[in-house]
Amino acid sequence: MNRRILDVCIGGVLLAASAISVHAAESSDIRSYTVADEGLLSLYVPSHWSDRKSQLTVGLPRTIRFSSSDGERFEVLFSARWSGREDPSVVEPNFVLSVAAYGAKIAAPQAVEPELEVRSLPTNTGEAYVFSATDRDPKPGDYRYMVQGAVNVQGLVCTFTILTEKQDSAALADAIEMIRTASFVAN
Repeated sequence: MNRRILDVCIGGVLLAASAISVHAAESSDIRSYTVADEGLLSLYVPSHWSDRKSQLTVGLPRTIRFSSSDGERFEVLFSARWSGREDPSVVEPNFVLSVAAYGAKIAAPQAVEPELEVRSLPTNTGEAYVFSATDRDPKPGDYRYMVQGAVNVQGLVCTFTILTEKQDSAALADAIEMIRTASFVAN
């Protein structure tokens, strides 16, 4: 698949995001996750998705791993990484952009696309940046398509990775909507 097709897919998802909001609320559950001693992260998660939280490891963020409980093969990884409460510089606009740009730089050597463009993602609670990549040589069991980025959720900077086998996966639209509508209440 070429970059243009994946960009059109992501662009369509972004344009339709506000229209999806009403539908997402109807077919999603609000799930809340404790972020260390920081507060509570709430996500609109599609009802048919299951979630697993990684074990707490000193120095590493807890990652929530979403997948389907009804057949479609995909994974969404969502990690709360840095808090503005601990370090106010992480909520500056250039910080979130730099996190996404670093992810694109790391992914570029394995991508089909000659350049990975980092784009702004409109959200309800803070800024977000995203890029897409197609795996040049996926190994058996690996995913071919990836969308990755960073989002500032009311002072909590999170990273996310969406892995799919199809560029037009419904999971992509659902995951983008989940990221767009994430909220955080600090302790």
